[in-house]
Amino acid sequence: MLKAGPENPPAPSVLNGSTVSVGVAPVELRPTPQDVAQHAGGEGFALTTEMQQRVNALLPMIADRVHPRYSYAAHRVSWIVHSSLALANGVELPFGLDVASVRPYALVAAVCTMGAGTDSLQAELGTGSPLDAWLLDATVLAELDLLESRCLQDVSQYAVGAGLFVGPALVPAVAGVPQPAQQGLFECIDAAVTGVALNELGVMTPLKSFSCWLPLVTAPVDGTDGLHLCERCDLDTCAFRRRFAGGEGGSR
Repeated sequence: MLKAGPENPPAPSVLNGSTVSVGVAPVELRPTPQDVAQHAGGEGFALTTEMQQRVNALLPMIADRVHPRYSYAAHRVSWIVHSSLALANGVELPFGLDVASVRPYALVAAVCTMGAGTDSLQAELGTGSPLDAWLLDATVLAELDLLESRCLQDVSQYAVGAGLFVGPALVPAVAGVPQPAQQGLFECIDAAVTGVALNELGVMTPLKSFSCWLPLVTAPVDGTDGLHLCERCDLDTCAFRRRFAGGEGGSR
């Protein structure tokens, strides 16, 4: 178990569980053609001239409908055993040292979303132009990646204020983290300000949303860059892990 002691000093005052929520202007999230292509077709895929023209036409429509926002809340870790972990707020999570490569001093519950407008826009485009709907999906996912990076940068600065560092992300249902960790995550963040909810199946709505736990550790972790999980992800159907084939696109 992890207990308070000389190696685990009292929690800094910033680790108080309060939710920080930040809206981002859509114009600040402009993916490159390579970013969109990777989400559209996977590694090695490139947009044609026509596709790039369609993406350029879609960008103003996306900007009018999306409401990018990231939110996070930091909680002190009370104890860890092999298969579970508990936070100071009493929430117990179904993972421990078997998926956490480092002993976290605290965990940050983080949620990023592009807003509900993208769900309705994709439904509208899907009834008329499958190509536009496919490229819209890839473009918004690329923008969501940029939003996640903004969130990670903010949390990293937050960690500095506590004398801590950000470890590799723990994503529910990915790389050994069980899906029930999602419910615990939403118990640790103010859902009213995130704009994201869980449906009866535990799926986030709006769909273009992302959640993860970001461990805060007392020393830098070599070879990690926060949200980038490809080297240890076990999601075989991810567009980032396969070559483009037959016009299929990936989704988050």
